[in-house]
Amino acid sequence: MKKYFLFFATVALLSLAGCTKQNASYGTDREISFQVANYVPTKANVAFSNKDFGTFAWHHATDGAVTPFMENEQVGQKGTEWKTLNNTFYWPKTGSINFISYSPYKETGTPAVTETSVKFAAYTVGEEDLMYADRATEKTQNESTYTAISGANGVPTLFHHALAKLSFKVKAAFLEWEGDDNNKSKTSWKITLKSISLGGVYNTGDLNLTLASNKTSWETPGWVPDKSKKADAVELVTAKDGMELTTEAQDLFDGKSFYVLPQTLAAGAQQMKLNLTIVTTLPNKDENGENRIVNETYEATLDLQKISTLKSWGMNQNIIYTINVKPTASDPNDPHTDDPEDVIITFDPAQADWVLVDAKATIQI
Repeated sequence: MKKYFLFFATVALLSLAGCTKQNASYGTDREISFQVANYVPTKANVAFSNKDFGTFAWHHATDGAVTPFMENEQVGQKGTEWKTLNNTFYWPKTGSINFISYSPYKETGTPAVTETSVKFAAYTVGEEDLMYADRATEKTQNESTYTAISGANGVPTLFHHALAKLSFKVKAAFLEWEGDDNNKSKTSWKITLKSISLGGVYNTGDLNLTLASNKTSWETPGWVPDKSKKADAVELVTAKDGMELTTEAQDLFDGKSFYVLPQTLAAGAQQMKLNLTIVTTLPNKDENGENRIVNETYEATLDLQKISTLKSWGMNQNIIYTINVKPTASDPNDPHTDDPEDVIITFDPAQADWVLVDAKATIQI
């Protein structure tokens, strides 16, 4: 079987957009509410639309005494505001409060939270967007930090995505090529992607966050995957009969994305398994005057680390892979060429020297 070259020509890293809605209640009772936003590093923060979140809080008195104030309180939307759902809290007359939040809210199995740390232990990735917020430090009243996003006041609660998010597109590098021969002959290809799956992805790990020196943001060495636990392979081709490739990128997995544990790509770990057929229409004719046809099936299991320009998946990254399929073989010394010129069939002619035979036979006429 010929070796065809499949690689990820484009890897787009986008900040994960999220959601917001907030609120604040500025009555004489000074009820505590929340003003929520998603952090986006390359653009303005966006509205928060994730599920209800959980909040921990501590009251710091003017004499230095620290008292737990909220213990994993569920916060959700009430009208246009985000408020605690099971208990109502009011701003104290003196002192200040520190708040730490995470999403989505869990009644049990919550992260371990102190005023200076957040720990997710043995967390298994599912279909939920796991998020943690900057600590809201030394707050004494509802604020208008994200009013432009939320339209209401409250405890400023800026969430970050703890996971990475993947989506995939696919395209053919080319489907027709004209040679530089005397006839300007043309070769064409039809590529049908029957199956392509992503497997070997670590899906369980630990994440430890420690408070930074600014007493608001978090520092972390990142996720530590449990390498004994991997997610089931995800089949990205949903059409029963496969999909015919074009030179324009098409969505895989019906255009949907999915969450993954941030991790370093490693040999023998995260792999793409694919099956595709290639029909090549040659430029020469058969005895019936029809162009000759070559049918091939290509199957391979490829390390994502080797065929991708990206070497890891990071927290808060929305990664869009574009899979570029080249219908011809590739030069192993220059595998990233995006045309067939590197594998045009050429010839290396030579001739053996004559072997001199001493003619001892007699020709009798």
